[in-house]
Amino acid sequence: MDSFLKDRAVRNIIPSIDYEELKYYSGAFPISYASGVYGSRYVITGNATGWVKPFKSHGIDVALVTGVRAAEVIFKHGYSKEALR
Repeated sequence: MDSFLKDRAVRNIIPSIDYEELKYYSGAFPISYASGVYGSRYVITGNATGWVKPFKSHGIDVALVTGVRAAEVIFKHGYSKEALR
């Protein structure tokens, strides 16, 4: 990441960075879909579902589609676990 941020082409685009204050995510990326993305009175939408690949820039698409579909189901059938299934 440091090499990328220090690249001349990148530095011309992004604002100046204090490299001493940078903190990187030390966890792991999801490797499979999230489980339990719906239940009684809740539904998870967007990137939280794990239905997108990291760094592919389709998160907003999934967020919009899953949000709209969840809303349609809730308005037509309610928000029970059976309705969201």
